[in-house]
Amino acid sequence: MNAKFAYVLLLLTVMTLVYDAAGQISINHRCGGSSECRKPCARATGYYSSKCINGSCVCYGSG
Repeated sequence: MNAKFAYVLLLLTVMTLVYDAAGQISINHRCGGSSECRKPCARATGYYSSKCINGSCVCYGSG
């Protein structure tokens, strides 16, 4: 019973992570901070939701 619960919990976690990652688009725009990504992401996807990760813009909300 305990193993089934752990398996179901693991499955739900993986499904949630995959769903969250589906709406991410990495655009080829260098950045030094997340505020530099808002306008390029709005042009690329139509959404201002963005983040600067490892010097590159990642846009959210397009999926």
